[in-house]
Parts: sequence; structure tokens; C-alpha cells
Amino acid sequence: IRDVIKGIEELGVADDCRAILSGYMGSREICEEVQDTVHRFKKRNKNLLYLCDPVIGKTNCYVKPEILEFFTKKLSADIITPNQFEAEVLSGIKITDTNSLKTIAKKFHDSGIKIVIITGAKFNNTKTNDPYKFISTDSTSYIGKVQEYLFQTPMSGLGDLFSALYLGNYLSTMDPIAALQKANHFLDKVIQNTFQSGKKELQVLSVDYKELRVELPEFCRVN
Repeated sequence: IRDVIKGIEELGVADDCRAILSGYMGSREICEEVQDTVHRFKKRNKNLLYLCDPVIGKTNCYVKPEILEFFTKKLSADIITPNQFEAEVLSGIKITDTNSLKTIAKKFHDSGIKIVIITGAKFNNTKTNDPYKFISTDSTSYIGKVQEYLFQTPMSGLGDLFSALYLGNYLSTMDPIAALQKANHFLDKVIQNTFQSGKKELQVLSVDYKELRVELPEFCRVN
């Protein structure tokens, strides 16, 4: 990773970088290298955005203890997209309702994170047990019910795709809620096309991401 980033800088294109996205990281050394890169690139461009998907697990922690320790003590980003398990582990707060989501978001905001998106949130006291996506900025919070897809073989890469879609749409709109709506729309289309194809790989190229007429999912403001 260090060599790749060095190559980008030597090519003279680092100043053109508008955002950095990180997902699964396999060692503390990689985490620190990404963090150093973000700091270095932000010195070149103060408006550069860093989205970190703090991947540690879904129902249990499957990363090395050093990764969990890094995220617990040194998580620093403009935008984060943890799932419910990750948000609970990193905040130390159990998600039971919208108030607990807001409490978690505030804890992250207090550490300097501007946009917090928590995916796959489920509340035990609901009849349907539907998953929700929750987003919080410094000034407001929204929540929306999302479609849950059940495949015989669990699909890999959905978190990576969602983070990429959100960041791309946020860069083009600079509207956190509209970006979330568009990201969900296109994510659903990829999942549906993948299911229809009968293939294991996500059919990422099956969707026209420049499509203008889209049915945006509804997100409601959390008071």
C-alpha cells in the first residue's frame, strides 16, 4: 500500500484526489499507513474527504485484536459507515431504538466525525424486525427502512459497494441525505440484478449509475 501511494504522489496526481475510501484492513500497520496518507493528502487539499468503513465483523469480531484496538482508540474520519455490530462495539453502546442510535452518533461526532451512517440496524421491539439505515450529521438525523435480501450463499462486497456509492454520490451532490438515498437505490438495483443473474459475483457493471430518474427510498427525520 505504501508503494502504491508513493507511486501516486510521484506521478504528480495526488493534488487531484478529492476523497479517500478505506474498507477492510488486515493489520495495524495498514491502518496507520492509511491514516498517515489521509493526513498527508489533507495538507495538500484541506477539503479532501475521508470515508472509513471500520470493518471488524457482522455478528462477531473477525479481525486481529490490533485492528479493533486501532479503531477503538484512533478512529478518525470525515464519514464512517459501520454496521450495527461495529457501531455497538466501537461505541460501547447497545442499539435498541432511535435514541441509542443518536447517542452513538453523538459519541462519534464528539470525536470529530462529521457524518455517521449505521447500516443494518434492527430493533428487538419491532414486529417485522426490518433493518434500517441511520444517518447523522452535526445538525440532523434521518432513518429509513431498507430491503433485506436473503441469499442461500451470503453475498460478499455489499458493504464495500455501499461505501463507494455513498462517497461518490456525496461528492457529486454534497447533500448527505440525497447521497444516501441514491446509494441505496443503486445498491438495491445491483442486488436485484445479481439475484436475477444467478451468479455469485455482484453485478456491479449491470447498473447505469448516471441514471437521472430514480425512485429514491424514503428517509424520515429523527427528532
